[in-house]
Amino acid sequence: MTDRESAGGTDAFGRYLPPEAPPASVPPPLPPAPPPLPDGVVAASPVAAMPTTTPPPTWKPWLGFAATLLAFGSAALLGAILLAATGSIKDGKLDEQASPGALIGSVVLQDVLFVAAALGLAAAMAKPHPWHFGWRPVRAFWPAVGWAALLLGSFFVFTALWLAVTGNTEQKDTIAQDLGADSSLAAAIAIAILVSIGAPIVEELLFRGVLFGSLRQKMRVLPAAAITGVLFGLAHVAGSPIAFIVPLIFLGAGLCLLYHKTGSLYPSMAVHAINNGVAIVSALKWEWWLTFVVVGGALSVIAATAWLVRSRTAPVPADAPSP
Repeated sequence: MTDRESAGGTDAFGRYLPPEAPPASVPPPLPPAPPPLPDGVVAASPVAAMPTTTPPPTWKPWLGFAATLLAFGSAALLGAILLAATGSIKDGKLDEQASPGALIGSVVLQDVLFVAAALGLAAAMAKPHPWHFGWRPVRAFWPAVGWAALLLGSFFVFTALWLAVTGNTEQKDTIAQDLGADSSLAAAIAIAILVSIGAPIVEELLFRGVLFGSLRQKMRVLPAAAITGVLFGLAHVAGSPIAFIVPLIFLGAGLCLLYHKTGSLYPSMAVHAINNGVAIVSALKWEWWLTFVVVGGALSVIAATAWLVRSRTAPVPADAPSP
């Protein structure tokens, strides 16, 4: 018998038949069906489970300039109206006997307007979230402490060298006396609170949170920090001795870099609060140990603010960008 015959065989008429096809392979068994989900539970969509990229705030670079201009312009206008209404302005000039309450009230009004300008213009672009302004935990705690200590120490050294080189070592900050701190202990305490707690929070929100944050949408870190630092220093011309303006520019730029390195505005608030706390205790000529009370109280309020924001708002996305 030939190979063909053995492979295919013949039919009843002797004709050769083609070889039979090999048996088809048996497909593997299907996996068992998943158990049914409990009532009310919806299966997650594969698309929804895919990681997404959280975009930065949709701020234009001019937003920070507009917010700063609006904040200071409205504060100057409404503050002047408040002082005029309380009789603290005479013949177009601030009366030396102006009411401390009116002066302190004008500072409170300024802080409120700073916050309103920052949040209002940001909300005009899109719904803002706290992390857009840097109100978010630091990336790593101890490195953030180290960067903050480095900035604070370098600022104190730079200020001392600058005042020595310019021959202004005897220059003193008189903002406490200008606001009527000598009139009563209550006025002095109120001014200490505003300077050591209010100013660090609202100024960091406006300058670092909005101005620096908006510039970073189109600029690199160093140019954005330099511009913010210059405007921060110039904003203090009316309330600080002229010799302190350059150190304040240095501090303003450094606070931007601190925000950039830590990913959070809280270290910048803390450094700002420590500096202001030391300065106000010195300006009020209080006992040296009260520096720890003022600074400790300011840092406690900042920590409480961070906790409150974190507990009352949605979690910060893991991939949320920072300036």
